[in-house]
Amino acid sequence: MRIEQLPDLDARQVSRLRAIGIHNCRQLLRVHRHLERFSILCRATQLSPETLRGLVQWAELSQVRGIGPATLAYLHDMGIDSLTALADQEPAALRAQFRQLMPRPPNLAVIEDWIQQAGQKKRQRPPRHGRA
Repeated sequence: MRIEQLPDLDARQVSRLRAIGIHNCRQLLRVHRHLERFSILCRATQLSPETLRGLVQWAELSQVRGIGPATLAYLHDMGIDSLTALADQEPAALRAQFRQLMPRPPNLAVIEDWIQQAGQKKRQRPPRHGRA
């Protein structure tokens, strides 16, 4: 997913990330894995560590198979902003929330798969860095 498709990212922030070679979520996640690089990223983009950690959480969610920009926007509207938040959802309740926001919500099996993937990715992710 392209970096500009993440929620809560304005044009100035996108421009700063692109200026240092971050154009997509995978590139952001790669940089985030290394504390030294994350500190440099904060300085180079003039974004706070908290803002960048929030973007990383959205980037991690974008790596769940089947979650694209539109679904990410709906999750944002529901307050689901991380792998942990998605993994903690009850499938039927999440589908009911989708049903309130869109005419054709994802089916229950798809939502269950997203929740399962989020739980697996949460357990597999490397230790958190980003204290700049």
